[in-house]
Amino acid sequence: MARIISYPVLSTISSEDWIPISDISTVGNPLRNVAVGALSTFFNENGVWAPITGGINYAGGNVGIGTITPAGYLAIQKTDAGNDTTDGINIGITKTSSGTGYATQIRGINVEVENSGSAEAYATSGVRSVSKYSGSGNAYFLSGMVSTTTNEGSGDLLAFYGMYTTMNSNGTGVQDVDYMIGNTIAMNFNNPNLDVNRVGCINAQLNFNAATTINTEAYIMLLDTDFTGVTGTDVTVAGDFSYLLIKGHTAADVPIVTGTARAINSESTLPSRFAGDIHAEGNVGVGNASPAYKLDVTGEGRFTSTLTCQTLVQTSQRDQKKDIGDIDKNSAAKIQFKEYKYKAESGERKRYGVVVEDIEEHYPELVHTGADGVKGISYIDLLVKRVAELEKELEGISLTPGPKGEAGAAGKDGNTHLSNVSSIFYNSKAGKLEVLIEGQIRPLQFTPAILEQEGEGPVLKPRIIE
Repeated sequence: MARIISYPVLSTISSEDWIPISDISTVGNPLRNVAVGALSTFFNENGVWAPITGGINYAGGNVGIGTITPAGYLAIQKTDAGNDTTDGINIGITKTSSGTGYATQIRGINVEVENSGSAEAYATSGVRSVSKYSGSGNAYFLSGMVSTTTNEGSGDLLAFYGMYTTMNSNGTGVQDVDYMIGNTIAMNFNNPNLDVNRVGCINAQLNFNAATTINTEAYIMLLDTDFTGVTGTDVTVAGDFSYLLIKGHTAADVPIVTGTARAINSESTLPSRFAGDIHAEGNVGVGNASPAYKLDVTGEGRFTSTLTCQTLVQTSQRDQKKDIGDIDKNSAAKIQFKEYKYKAESGERKRYGVVVEDIEEHYPELVHTGADGVKGISYIDLLVKRVAELEKELEGISLTPGPKGEAGAAGKDGNTHLSNVSSIFYNSKAGKLEVLIEGQIRPLQFTPAILEQEGEGPVLKPRIIE
């Protein structure tokens, strides 16, 4: 007859508690008991788990969580159909330290991977992060990696990084490296049915959400080359060197753009500064989005030094003008040519021209006031005006021995000595008319004494200054 003995169910046990076990010896003894503590010691000493200070050590094979066939030293595999939050590994470490110095460190995850030996190494990665979404429902965020650094302390910080990556080339071994790139970001569009509103391969933002004081400088992106222990002459670049390289593309490599395609698009009104030269193989437009010339400026321009050109052309088509009329040729005396020097120029270079204040009253259309308030002269218009006035003056000069328009009798008007005049011209440097007579240049003089009445009005009669 069998005997059944029932025991109460214990919610907790101790090392002193006993567990009944069967005796499998050949003696055939009945049931025996073993203490919980003794059983734990047995497994620790004879199993794969070994106690270490402050924890346990697994010296066997791989450990699987959620899998009985772990592919790595620690494999976590879990299929969860719950509509909630699932963390593969959730690490929360809080360290409260006191004292001084920099002895305190905390790392959420410390990964050190070393690939050594003489065999060919295919790939070595400190951390490989893969995030994949294969559902059919809407997903709000999909990130390969999310890194957040938050400062809530009150102590001073030497450095504060959202993410800090360092790539070191150490050792002295002979190596040939095809590519050495500190950070590579690649976006691959492999879905032909993808419809995206905005695309940005790199999005760098500097957000000021509270009143902040930056004592030295602020920048969105810094491109810098540092030389520690060497100088620039110790490094050789066989090809070109660029702080920012935008690869060349043909028209076929540019997508269909309904707006304007630009290599660089700055919407900021802040000025840009370039300490070196600027080289543009195409056209450059200032105030012009579609330049048709090497330099196409829409608006005013200014040169504070010399403007050198082979040909100076001013637009002159009739369809570009209005209010076309003959030039008023009766105010030559109001234009006063001067010689002078510019205060801003070094040296003693002598210049020739006019002073704005001398002609502004009578010729305001020739005066231009710049954005800085400095006044200038349209010299092309001025010279055309002056030439027209000189033509008017020359119309009244008779170079024939008799009255104007007639052969006349020799010596009637005192101009018989002009019969051998080869040419007459205006000497702008001297500011007077001169004639060429038998190879000699002589000045002409006009005086009220030789203003004679002829026809409807007075006619200037020139006289050679002997």
